[in-house]
Amino acid sequence: LENGLSTEAAKLAEKLPANDETTLRVRAAVAASSGRLSSARELLAKTIEQDPGNVEARLQYVDVLLWSDLAPDARSQLDELIAMCGKLPPNAVALNHIARDYLVLRLPEQAIAATRQVLAVQPTNEEARALAQQATTMLTGVTPPAVKPNTEAATAADDLRLAVEALGRKDYKA
Repeated sequence: LENGLSTEAAKLAEKLPANDETTLRVRAAVAASSGRLSSARELLAKTIEQDPGNVEARLQYVDVLLWSDLAPDARSQLDELIAMCGKLPPNAVALNHIARDYLVLRLPEQAIAATRQVLAVQPTNEEARALAQQATTMLTGVTPPAVKPNTEAATAADDLRLAVEALGRKDYKA
């Protein structure tokens, strides 16, 4: 949709069942990519009305609200999403998305709360860790020191160099 194919996508979306949730979300994505944000909001609101527990539709709705410069509405939806996610099995993708959107709204405390839920079940989730770090930086104003690269560790370039040297010597055991 972002590469200029929104007209073709719109034609395809017209062939889908009219009030199906997936159809409404596809049509909303087409509308948003074409700059018709109010139409996208209406379609997503209808989707959520049909299925209030549809986390993915609500996330898509929040994104459209943010693109529409409707921060208070986006905040309200994010708060509802956090409440919903607290009642469901942890969904790292959704919670990271929520954290990212809270950061867009400059609400680092809420972003940290969302990432904590992810890290409680996936302690090595890199996206959650990065989002938590961004939120912490936003709160403290202190950027963490860069991690120094391990210069002792072999790299792929080192392995390739050794292989080329071994081939040059015809020493295939190296």
